[in-house]
Amino acid sequence: MEVALVVLFIVAIIAAPFATLYLISTFRRRKGEKLPPPQPYDNDGPDGY
Repeated sequence: MEVALVVLFIVAIIAAPFATLYLISTFRRRKGEKLPPPQPYDNDGPDGY
């Protein structure tokens, strides 16, 4: 039983940042703010990016 609690604790620690990011993104969408679209990389630049 204690082993299961420790495993759950570790999984919660690992998953906490992802859950926070997910909650923040859904909260922003509910407020009506549109997330900016990802900027496409243009390969024509002198640095190659």
